[in-house]
Amino acid sequence: MQHHATGAGVSATDLQNSTTTGRGWATIITDQPFATNSEQNTESEAKETTKKLLDQVNELLTVFGPVFEAVSVLLTGLSTYIYSLPNMRCPTAKYLIALNGVDSIAGFIITLFRTWQNTDSGATSRASFHYVSMFGALFVTVACKRMVYCFTLLLSVERFFVIAFPVKSRYVRIVHSPKLVIAILVLAVQTYHVYLPLKYQVRRRTDTESFTMTHSALYLENRQVFENLATAAKVLFSYVPLVLCLALSVTLVVALRRHGAARRSLQEKRHSDTERADGAERQLATTIWVSSLLFALLSLPSNTVQVVASFHPEFRFLGRQHHLYLLLRQLASLCLVATRYTNFLAYLSLSTAFRRNLLRLLACKKVEPPLLTVTRPSRLTMTVVSGSSASVGPASAVGRG
Repeated sequence: MQHHATGAGVSATDLQNSTTTGRGWATIITDQPFATNSEQNTESEAKETTKKLLDQVNELLTVFGPVFEAVSVLLTGLSTYIYSLPNMRCPTAKYLIALNGVDSIAGFIITLFRTWQNTDSGATSRASFHYVSMFGALFVTVACKRMVYCFTLLLSVERFFVIAFPVKSRYVRIVHSPKLVIAILVLAVQTYHVYLPLKYQVRRRTDTESFTMTHSALYLENRQVFENLATAAKVLFSYVPLVLCLALSVTLVVALRRHGAARRSLQEKRHSDTERADGAERQLATTIWVSSLLFALLSLPSNTVQVVASFHPEFRFLGRQHHLYLLLRQLASLCLVATRYTNFLAYLSLSTAFRRNLLRLLACKKVEPPLLTVTRPSRLTMTVVSGSSASVGPASAVGRG
């Protein structure tokens, strides 16, 4: 099972590979027929050092990892709730709700699964445990985490269009139809990852009452197809969105600078409500830029380890670089959990609306009405009053930042 959080030292895929090959990692990592004695000694010392460091990291994660991850899930859930409040609703907020909501689901499932595994000594022998592992901790969480990468990219794209092309962006589907885009993305990513549970099966162990999870007959007959699907998913739904996020961070900075220069040149001619709306748009774009940039930087190590392991036979579980792979995987998973903290801190420090709503929530006060009024281009409308009299004047649409 491909955990993306602390404490996930070995994935189910790695464990299944070890059982199907029938070879222990000690045999594989010492298989060096062409290495000299000096090279073998140097490599053995490096492996021993890496193993000691891995043991120290695992000890720390065993103590602090569950708390670190549980708090991160709570913060992500809190962000989801705040952005769902009436005075926070806007197209960007819908993407933020989807991003934080899906990430909360993934973190919650992993936390429950680990709690069950650590508190019930006989859990791994039950069929129910392996079915939850196969469909919940493997299928749902991996798909959800990769949705988060895609939502982060969509956020950056949406903000770029709004800042760089404020008029034309109204006709861009990603801006004016966020619910449709979110639904299509969720359906596409979840459907693609159906291959994950199809890769395994739960069966009873020979001459015992316990159960285990092994590769399915479908996988064994179509091994290359499944491996190609897995590699493509790592690249298309993880690595590509994160790299594009980094590239869009640069373009968003340029767009923000141009937006700021245009705003200063027209500041004296603009209405105060319009100025406030532009300021809110700029603040929201800055918040998304900082959170997306930090998210991409902290998520890349984990996905880089996975991609390298897919193409490098020695750098993987049971390979010659077994301990190095596990060590980097643990550290990268720690960075992945840290993205929940950086997202929350970015929202809290850069968004006035988020900070104000959080303070009111902690004080148990009623949520304020919409904080911002965005005045759109005027157009003549006729308003009927009391069924008889009518007035003609400019109309404005209210938007919430």
